[in-house]
Amino acid sequence: MAWDEQLSKAPLNKKAKKRGDYELQTTEYADLVYHPSSTDPELMLAAVFYKPVKKLPIMVTTHGWHGSITHDDIDVESPKSDKFFIIKVDMRGRAFSDGFPDCNGLELVDVIDAVEYAKKNYAQYISDPEIVYLRAGSGGGGNVLALINKFPDYFTSASSECGISDYAAWYRNDEVGEFLDEMDEWIGCTPDEDPHAYMGRSGYYLCENQLTPVYLVHGELDERVPAEHSRRYVARAKGFGKTCEYLELKDIGGRGHYSNASPETLKEMAEGIERFLLRYSEPPKLPQHGEVKVGGYLRTHAFSIELESVRDFASIEYNIKEKEIKLLSDYSGEFKVEWK
Repeated sequence: MAWDEQLSKAPLNKKAKKRGDYELQTTEYADLVYHPSSTDPELMLAAVFYKPVKKLPIMVTTHGWHGSITHDDIDVESPKSDKFFIIKVDMRGRAFSDGFPDCNGLELVDVIDAVEYAKKNYAQYISDPEIVYLRAGSGGGGNVLALINKFPDYFTSASSECGISDYAAWYRNDEVGEFLDEMDEWIGCTPDEDPHAYMGRSGYYLCENQLTPVYLVHGELDERVPAEHSRRYVARAKGFGKTCEYLELKDIGGRGHYSNASPETLKEMAEGIERFLLRYSEPPKLPQHGEVKVGGYLRTHAFSIELESVRDFASIEYNIKEKEIKLLSDYSGEFKVEWK
């Protein structure tokens, strides 16, 4: 079975409901829409598109680890934002979407699929289709750190709030005790059994690829996703000269990411994130040649690389002008390159 079928052909998540249980829904301000997956056209995915009153840049977001979109997401009385055309993605295997969750594997492509669907079908609400902002928290924050490094020239700027940067570290230090079984199932192994399967899903090990400016926020006392995840990512990214800012909320956190946080603190945090995102108004440019880390796959505007499995990890040297790809690591499997 080809690598792009390994997970999309898996049985539906037991918690998920089949698409036929729901109908497309629309309100004056939001649409719940189904669209096909680019990894498997028979896999139907869901997203909510918030329709602004004027053309605005795209902002895409994902839900948390145990989350999904809900019927409440389209039950709004007014537009969600006066600054962004917002897309909320229900990744595969969640409440509305077909398929099976895979923890920063092919489910990340679901985010890109939703954005590309919007560019074609909601153009009347989008000011510039090339400007795409990305923001999410918790499990979604982990999605952010992987997305900006698996799609390094796609997002204009991004924000990861309480995000997981290293899934092996999260697995080994799960103080809450509610995530291990899902990682065993969604990734298909433990980090000791297959370290590369966890590295390729973790923004920490991919941050050499980062071109998108990113803003990280974390509560100092967060127990669900310890602040060390953001601290380590920022230190590593800055070591590679990446544009990366970090806000740590002192004395904030516990079993809830923002336990003890006042409404004023949360408001200031949200305003700071928005200011950072809007500071950037052009997508990043991929250098003509360089080295990248590939966790299963890498997609750029110039080329894409797909390894034999989403659980594989490799170092690659590329040259766009010469259309050359050179393997630098000890990866022994096959890989496919497509030049755009």
